[in-house]
Parts: sequence; C-alpha cells; structure tokens
Amino acid sequence: MVAMQHAVEDTYPARALDLLAEMKTDTQKFYRHLCLTRDDTSQYVKAPVLAKVNVAEFVDSFLGLHPTKQHIVMMALKARYEGGQLDRELRDEKPWILSVRDALMKQMANLDRISQYRLQKQIEWYLQVVDKP
Repeated sequence: MVAMQHAVEDTYPARALDLLAEMKTDTQKFYRHLCLTRDDTSQYVKAPVLAKVNVAEFVDSFLGLHPTKQHIVMMALKARYEGGQLDRELRDEKPWILSVRDALMKQMANLDRISQYRLQKQIEWYLQVVDKP
C-alpha cells in the first residue's frame, strides 16, 4: 500500500504542471479538477498536488489572468481549503498556499490601484481560510 501511495505521489510534479497550464487556459476545468463538483472530474480533491506547483509561476500566471478568471481560481482555492482539508489530507499544501498568499501580497505594490484593491479583497475573501487553525 505504501509503495502504491509513493507511486501516485511521484506523479504529482507532472500533474501540477498540467494544472498550472489548465489554470491559464480553462479556469473552469481547473476548478473542477481541484474541488468537489457534480461531475466526476474532481480527481485531485484529496491530493496535495498544488504543493508541487512553483509559487512564482503560479503567482505570475494568476496575475496574468483576466479578473473574471482570477475570481474562479480564488473560488477554487477557497472551496478546496474551507472544509479544514489543510489540516488533514492537504496539509502538504499549507506551506505552498501560504507562500502563494505572501507572494501575491508582495506583488500588490506593482499593480495599479484598482488591481491592488481587487487582489487585496480576493486575498481577504478567499484565502482567509488558510489562516484558520
């Protein structure tokens, strides 16, 4: 059983790259792969695959998205973490999402005022779940 789990975890870096590419091209599909939905595409719900995504690449890709698509990504992250999963099956992702949040906050200074405000509110509304014990 342990060997099987390690074999699955060895696929996480490649899956993480796929999810990052998906986030750039199809945020709805990104959402469906990471969160429980009615369809059967929620393949990474309990897999801490995002921990293998490079934080800087994620942040750059996120900031390059249209605000509507940014909203979908943030909703996916909130839905993924709001049930306490960061303290259970997704605990390996907690350092990653905290680093993402911190990197986004650092990038705020480089944005225009409207984008700063939008990002500030997104962090406040959608990523506050990462701070809960």
